[in-house]
Amino acid sequence: MKIYGRFGIVFRQIIYILAISIFLVSCSSTNGLKAPSEKNTSQISTDIHNKELKGDLELQIFVGGYGDEFWNEAIDGFKKEYPNVNVIKQMGPNINVEMAPRWMSGDPPDFAFVDGPKFIDDKLLRKNGMLLDLKEWFNTSKTLDGSALIKDNIYKGFMREYEGGEIYYAPYIFGTLGMWYNSKLFKDNNLQVPTNFEEFLNLAPILKTKNIALMNYPGQYPTYLYQGFVRENIALLGGQQIFTDIEALKPGVFVSEAFYQSMYKLEIASKTDNAFLNGTLEVNHIESQMNWLQGKSAFIPNGMWLENEMKGNIPLDFEMEYIPSLIQDKGQKYVICSYSHTLCIPQKGKNPEAAKAWLAFLYREKNLSRFTELTGIPTAYKMDLSESNVSDRGINVQKWIADPNGILIYDEKRLDERVDKVLNDSINNVVARKINAREACERIQKEANNVLAEKNKK
Repeated sequence: MKIYGRFGIVFRQIIYILAISIFLVSCSSTNGLKAPSEKNTSQISTDIHNKELKGDLELQIFVGGYGDEFWNEAIDGFKKEYPNVNVIKQMGPNINVEMAPRWMSGDPPDFAFVDGPKFIDDKLLRKNGMLLDLKEWFNTSKTLDGSALIKDNIYKGFMREYEGGEIYYAPYIFGTLGMWYNSKLFKDNNLQVPTNFEEFLNLAPILKTKNIALMNYPGQYPTYLYQGFVRENIALLGGQQIFTDIEALKPGVFVSEAFYQSMYKLEIASKTDNAFLNGTLEVNHIESQMNWLQGKSAFIPNGMWLENEMKGNIPLDFEMEYIPSLIQDKGQKYVICSYSHTLCIPQKGKNPEAAKAWLAFLYREKNLSRFTELTGIPTAYKMDLSESNVSDRGINVQKWIADPNGILIYDEKRLDERVDKVLNDSINNVVARKINAREACERIQKEANNVLAEKNKK
């Protein structure tokens, strides 16, 4: 009996010790889990946040010159980090047309890449309150390491604020058009790459002996010639202010000296034998690019997407190079007229929190760098690409952008459709020598006056 009595006492003591232990453990944890160390807290909170985000996330992504490889890779990475979010991809070359009825009926996607033809007009989007104001997001969203705000690393001028301070578009891809050439062609023929307008035109008769035109452009889309050649001279003479005036259709801007002198240089080029490839007025942009790749012209005005869009057609010995401008006079600086391809979040999207998380994910430097690696195109986010696997073309463009001796102007070319059409038609008519520069400027100004008068009546 004494033995059993002593055993009972020992047993009760063991039970008591176990109970105390369980109590202490439960007090030092949450929901019975061991309390995380300070080092691991951020990781655990991220995991919890990832699990809290759920539902569908519908993305509208135009697929053009930048391809779809980056987007598919980024989506796969996002899905791994946010496993409870079901990403629905609406992607393709005609996606803007296909999705437009849904925007207009109040059923937009959760996110959109603002690029490609037929994306809904900015003024219509804002008039109908169809976009989410991203100002608060940009004022609070930090880089992944928390060292700075995302907006502080975006190129100056790219963040567009509207009348009330709203920010509807997130700048993502650095855009510019300039002149492209095959450096091998110049080396093989012992020719110097021109650095100004005079040297540029002086090449035309030399190239004619080799059955090569000085340049070609897609006559079906003359905006390439305007944005990649003529506009740079407008920037030199009119500075940043003239593009604000052009967008506002300020009276007299299209007959101003800066605009006229730039169109006059186009007139001079049109009167230079062999300046333009025969038939250039009839071709589309792919045909124009193929003509250039086949060596039919030495130069082509084009955008950053050129290499990626044509990568399956570039000859093995072709050495593609970019130069910002070739319309400046001797002694004048090179000009880069830049803009950005942007991202937006629709106001009536069904999953705005997931859309914001996706936006933050895209702005991570690793993903930004990856975009440039895959496309050869810089982003609107300033960063060091020295450790990235970027093509020679990408590095070349990045050097031009960072060159302190150049002039960087921001111009989104937000021009009224009617005025833009007359501008494009006038470009082609000057090249065809049907009208001169003065007549072209007067035609554009007349249409701008008509549009402005109609707007003032409303």
